[in-house]
Amino acid sequence: MFDNDTKECHTGGSPFICPAGGLGKAIFENMKKHAAAGLIAQIEGETGLEESFEVALSKCIKIALFLKQQGIQPGDVISMCSENTLNTSAVLFASLFTGVILAATDPRFSADYTKNMLDMVEPKLVFVCEQSIDLITNATNGSNYATKIVPLYDHDLLENVPCILDRYSIEDIQDFQPIYVKDLTTTASMLFSSGSTGLPKASCLSHNSLVTDFGLNYSLFTKYNLQRIRILGYASLFWISGFNYIVTCYYFGFTKVLLRKYVAETVWDNLQKYEVNLFFLSHVHGPCIQYLQHSLPHLKAIAILSGTLPSVYHNLLKQKMPSIPIMTGYGMTEIGVVAVNNGSYEPPNVFSLCPKGSVIKIVNPENETSMDLNQIGEIRIKGANQLIGYYKMDSKDCWDAQGFFKTGDLGYLDDNYRLHIVDRIKEMIKVDSYRIATAPIEKVLKEHPAVLFPIVVGLCAVGERDERALGVVVLKDGFSASADELLQFANDKLDDLHKIRAGIQFIAETDVPYTVTGKIHRIKVRQMFKHLV
Repeated sequence: MFDNDTKECHTGGSPFICPAGGLGKAIFENMKKHAAAGLIAQIEGETGLEESFEVALSKCIKIALFLKQQGIQPGDVISMCSENTLNTSAVLFASLFTGVILAATDPRFSADYTKNMLDMVEPKLVFVCEQSIDLITNATNGSNYATKIVPLYDHDLLENVPCILDRYSIEDIQDFQPIYVKDLTTTASMLFSSGSTGLPKASCLSHNSLVTDFGLNYSLFTKYNLQRIRILGYASLFWISGFNYIVTCYYFGFTKVLLRKYVAETVWDNLQKYEVNLFFLSHVHGPCIQYLQHSLPHLKAIAILSGTLPSVYHNLLKQKMPSIPIMTGYGMTEIGVVAVNNGSYEPPNVFSLCPKGSVIKIVNPENETSMDLNQIGEIRIKGANQLIGYYKMDSKDCWDAQGFFKTGDLGYLDDNYRLHIVDRIKEMIKVDSYRIATAPIEKVLKEHPAVLFPIVVGLCAVGERDERALGVVVLKDGFSASADELLQFANDKLDDLHKIRAGIQFIAETDVPYTVTGKIHRIKVRQMFKHLV
């Protein structure tokens, strides 16, 4: 419902509230029920190995006991850097069972980028897989805090030390009870995000905010009246999407099919082999659609994560599977899912508002004026789903005076109250579904002696969602440098995700556009050079 006076749109209803005792206690009790019912928690796609909820719960408890044995206390921070394995979910739920705060990273990032994240949260220990142990060792080497690196796989790298999952008896497991959380507005887990500007930040998410998507997920997962539900996704626990659907599966007793690696040629084979009902497909994995030659009678819906598919892949998927809904969503780490397109209308970047009990408004960010329907401005959200704040950072600028979270995205509400996403005003770009802050790229460019200041923006080709970084440089008076020189200077120091791929352009200091509040007008900078793609 749209209020013509306040220009606010209310979704109505009440949000899903976390049960008493906290998310960990609720999942613990539900997992016991799923175990008693003989349900399967997860299937490893590469091997076909099935793991029951009974075994999964046992793993969660063993890791929870290990955390206690290591002296990890409620409120302490731990981390994990792992691809998807049969053990990674257990770390998440063990942290929730014990009141410990997990801040997971991803093995794909460079050591410097990982170090930035870990230095921010100073974890007491970090769980690693085979792929990430060297990365975490390098990222924590020389840090100002003490941390322990813990291998989490079937064989322990430490000689004569039993694997964590072999250290505890049946009696230890039977006697375990999860922590009871009295205040559901306290931090349950942290997820890294670049926020609206700058380097990655750790978003503190409460027990209540983490379950606000449960109602949406449950209605999606159960609308097809299936006796059992199987879900496949590639996102790790670094991502809010991976975190969200894994927690939902364990809460409601659904089966998740996990794969360590994305291989385009085998995607549809796995969906067919494991009779997957719901497929979570990253928008950067569109090339796999060309290998779709299956009928997939068990598949009921496909949800596109982290953005919309490029139009060529979206149209191809619709052509190959005309009866399957292709859903997209709008949201972010800090506020969860805000709006969804269930596949019933075009274009795919138009969404219906979905979280119950939420309020959305469109605001002119330069003068804080609330906008009417069909007027473009910054999208702002208020609801139970938003973050508490950023860990150990002043977060007051994330909200406006009325308590609305500033998304940093531009859009508008149409006459049917559908949300249209138009552009981003954030100082970040999206590369391979990763939100990459421009600040680290600008920092490296500024180290060149000829550069007065750089502006990094993302350029995106028509019909695409991924961007390429463009460096727009103002040179110091009396200094000179070629575009090729600056490009090589920066890219030699940047990891693969942060490399400048759209080149270097020069601009006079007097031609740099600014907003009325004195900030660089990045949208106009991007418009000045959009002809390059």
